[in-house]
Amino acid sequence: MTTMTGPEAEEFVRRRRARNRAMLLVLLGLTVLFYVMTIARMGGQ
Repeated sequence: MTTMTGPEAEEFVRRRRARNRAMLLVLLGLTVLFYVMTIARMGGQ
């Protein structure tokens, strides 16, 4: 098992946060898309 040094650990954490933010944006986008699709389908009745 390898241990990361200070700069390597900081880079790992920075990249993980960037991935987490990207995933958050994707999930929020899908949520908004599904909400808009649902409202549009209900309005067509």
